[in-house]
Amino acid sequence: MRGIEGGFGVLRAASNGLSVAANANGVRLASNDSFASPGAIMYAEMPMAHRRTLYGQAGDYFAHACIAIFLLLVIAGVCSALVRR
Repeated sequence: MRGIEGGFGVLRAASNGLSVAANANGVRLASNDSFASPGAIMYAEMPMAHRRTLYGQAGDYFAHACIAIFLLLVIAGVCSALVRR
């Protein structure tokens, strides 16, 4: 889960590893290593505000445009090969 792209905070709880609380900018608010301190409780004040991001508004338009251009190039290549025959 990538909170920076979506504009929201992320709380990742791990039973074996590193639990992390990060805000919408990716700044770590709190963390807890379950190996270094087993059974410890992590407290973090998580912001609930959601901010708009370019990725959230534009979505996957760039990826879709790249796929469309690729398909057009493939079709052009196939048509060119058929005409040469």
